[in-house]
Amino acid sequence: MKNIFVFLLLISTFILPEMVHASGLIMRRQQAMQQARQQAIQRAMIMRQQQQRALAGRVNPAQKVNVNYKGAYTVFDLSQVWRELVITSEIWLDILDQDPKEQTVSVFIREFQKKGAIIRKSPAMYVAMIDSMLRGNPNFKRQPFQEVLKIAAIVEYDFDNGQNKDQMALSVLGQAGYEKNKQRLGL
Repeated sequence: MKNIFVFLLLISTFILPEMVHASGLIMRRQQAMQQARQQAIQRAMIMRQQQQRALAGRVNPAQKVNVNYKGAYTVFDLSQVWRELVITSEIWLDILDQDPKEQTVSVFIREFQKKGAIIRKSPAMYVAMIDSMLRGNPNFKRQPFQEVLKIAAIVEYDFDNGQNKDQMALSVLGQAGYEKNKQRLGL
């Protein structure tokens, strides 16, 4: 009985305080890491917002856009391209210049924001992704551009409308595509 008392006394005097101290250090480190992550995320968001504001200042619906429309070189106003994209994405791959594509993505991102959905990645990234999507699956061309952008953002886990991102990706991609996409993203 005396041995048990001595053992408990040792634990309560030396070991327990050390364990409490160590767990406190671990918690402080975790909190510091979390704060650093949050600060990095905030800095990235500020940079993206600044980029989007700069791009938004360049949007001119009357801007002329070079298009290889149905095999013929044509010039449209950007607003004409947008009207077409509201119905179908057929014209997207025919737009010859990068800048009007980035402006278009930026405008559609702002439309999502007005409806309460946030897309954070850059318009340039989405231009490349959508080009690839439309080349790889011609059925996407029949979709309104807004839907194509939404699918791209969901696949990138960048469509934030308050819904579960895994569930949205699963519903868009199906189980096999969902698993491949998770691997691609390293999730």
